[in-house]
Amino acid sequence: MAGVLKRSLAAWQEAHGFAIVCIVTARGEHFVTVPTDDPQAAVLPPRDPKAWMSESQVRRYLARRGFSKAEAEDAIVLAREWATTFTRVAG
Repeated sequence: MAGVLKRSLAAWQEAHGFAIVCIVTARGEHFVTVPTDDPQAAVLPPRDPKAWMSESQVRRYLARRGFSKAEAEDAIVLAREWATTFTRVAG
């Protein structure tokens, strides 16, 4: 099946103790980290945009955690494959 995702974000998260989640909004693309031990965070990423990171910020975050450039790129690509789009609903 063409276009089927072959890698699991959950498996990456389990292997590393956290996940990088890509959030797409009307203002662009953002990344957040989701710790493995916080199941609520997996359902509700931080609503506060101050917790969101740009691509360059997430690359620096991963570098500080010991990821090589190739590993960081792979993590970002995987996050984009599983990107979540958020829209604001007027209430």
